Amino acid sequence: MREGGKRSAIAIQEAEQAELLQKLSELLVAAGYFRARLNIPPFDKIIGAMCWCITGSIYDIDIEFEDDLTLGQKIKLTEKITVALREMECPTAIAAHQI
Repeated sequence: MREGGKRSAIAIQEAEQAELLQKLSELLVAAGYFRARLNIPPFDKIIGAMCWCITGSIYDIDIEFEDDLTLGQKIKLTEKITVALREMECPTAIAAHQI
């Protein structure tokens, strides 16, 4: 593949990811997670939303996202999210690194 073709493929992938993040943000806002409107990094938006959803569920799971977490703390939080999803009997198995 030529250099221009690689850049084009990367640009297409980035556009697709941006479109998916926009759709996800719209769904989260419609569900009541208004922080999805903020201009924050996608990783923060997703793990914050997942914590918000888990906390708002019928399950008694103590999990909380904070704005000033270090990357290491965010990674530990994604591990807690995966444990919570298993406790909630989520039909889709997900690993922390997939978040």
